[in-house]
Amino acid sequence: AIQSSPVAFEVDAYDAGRQQGWSVVIRGRAEEVTDDGGLARLGTLNLQPWQNRVLRPVWIRIRPDEVSGRRL
Repeated sequence: AIQSSPVAFEVDAYDAGRQQGWSVVIRGRAEEVTDDGGLARLGTLNLQPWQNRVLRPVWIRIRPDEVSGRRL
């Protein structure tokens, strides 16, 4: 993210009972969030890292160039 690398991020969900799902892909540039306003907004979300070995909070945002999705 520090180098503004191109990235892709995918989120999927599937409801087996309804046999329906969706998938969304965002492609863009990653960057670390360092501005005070952005960090303050993110701090209000009460999110926790999935990796418990994180020594300090690091926030990465994706500046999207392309968003695509589909229903399954």
